[in-house]
Amino acid sequence: MTAQHHDLTGGLVTFLMDTTLATIPQSAVHQGVRGFVNWLGCAMGGRHQPETMKAAAALLPLAGFGRSTVIGHGRLTDCMTAAFLNSMSSSALSYNEYHPDTVLHPVGPVAAAVAALGEECGLDGKGAVEAIVIGVEVAIRCGIALLKPPAQAHTGLSPTGAAVPIGVAAAAAKVLRLNAAQTRAALGLATGQAGGLRETIGAMSGAFIPAQTVRPGVIAALLARQDFTCTPHVLEGPHGLLAVFGGNSTAENMLENVGTAFALESVSYKLYPGGVWIHAAVDAALAIASRKSLRENDIAAIDVHVHPRAVEIAGHSAPRSAREAQASLPHWVSAALLRNKAGVAEASDEAVQNPAIVSLRSRVRLHADGNLAVTAARCAVTLSNGEVLEHHVQHCRGSIMTPASDTDLTEKFIDQVDYAGYKDGAAIAQQAWEILDCSDISQLLQQC
Repeated sequence: MTAQHHDLTGGLVTFLMDTTLATIPQSAVHQGVRGFVNWLGCAMGGRHQPETMKAAAALLPLAGFGRSTVIGHGRLTDCMTAAFLNSMSSSALSYNEYHPDTVLHPVGPVAAAVAALGEECGLDGKGAVEAIVIGVEVAIRCGIALLKPPAQAHTGLSPTGAAVPIGVAAAAAKVLRLNAAQTRAALGLATGQAGGLRETIGAMSGAFIPAQTVRPGVIAALLARQDFTCTPHVLEGPHGLLAVFGGNSTAENMLENVGTAFALESVSYKLYPGGVWIHAAVDAALAIASRKSLRENDIAAIDVHVHPRAVEIAGHSAPRSAREAQASLPHWVSAALLRNKAGVAEASDEAVQNPAIVSLRSRVRLHADGNLAVTAARCAVTLSNGEVLEHHVQHCRGSIMTPASDTDLTEKFIDQVDYAGYKDGAAIAQQAWEILDCSDISQLLQQC
């Protein structure tokens, strides 16, 4: 254990032992409910996506018996398989959530693990929300320790893959009611399995990383319940996660205000099914489309100014599939301008192959602007007659400065589940919002 890191794992264990739903501020509890609603809608919405179906085909024939629901498949299975598949489906449309400072996607994996383990344990809604809030808190604090300067994590490291397994282990420890020694072991075992590479983004493998994060955490907690031991400082030790992946991380603020300030309150919920880098430009394109109905042959050129990382990550101008289009600024700007919408249908293979959208993508010019925040964009559409339509977005919808409302999340829920073929999306959404009153989460999940 290095001097500057002290006993960070011990601090997290104390937080887990001391924190209950009664000690969590009501504002954070409500964010836990919002996180559950968002995860469930995304998991239902992604049930028929290719990556979900292929993963189910690969794993379900070999899965064990259990009481955990595979959402959208009408089947119960073992908790690890259910958690993996439900996390996979919740990220398949890239319609999930993110933490702005770290670009972690912690809520979906944590909620999937809590739901699957909770069904095995007869967990009620209050216990589920409690575990979600705590698990997300641990994941984000670990992510900040890895990524906040002077830490020097490589840009190719997946923050979700590196930090979220620890949060899943924390949530699982809470569901399984582990004692302090067992909880420390669970956190250490999960930390020892952390990892993942951003090079996977752009194919089905992009959904694999958040799905895979549930397994280290769940396995770690189940092993720890049987008093399987682990060295005590896998997070902060000289050969631990922070030293190996975090570079010069000091993690001085990792435990600051722990138990009183909750990071879930700073999580942003996506209102478009694509990477965070496309959202501000989509807002700008939709604003222009709402002012004037446009056809493909009306438009001569489109200039989009965004943060440099947005150009780097989402500059793909010729996506061949819905998955590739999720991280394609040219696709999303073109689709939004022509359809005046940016929902699940605009992220489909049909939209990716639509001749008008394909043609327009080639006229999108991306400009890296270091003065723009990730949540900002400028868009200028030059029409064939020389007219220029412009719009500047400072903070995109869904960002921490312009957060998604509960109504936004309900509409998003219904849009996804209706598109996925459910007939009662509004009713299930209402039940999800009432999760705190649920005596057994299986009653809700087995309807999905």
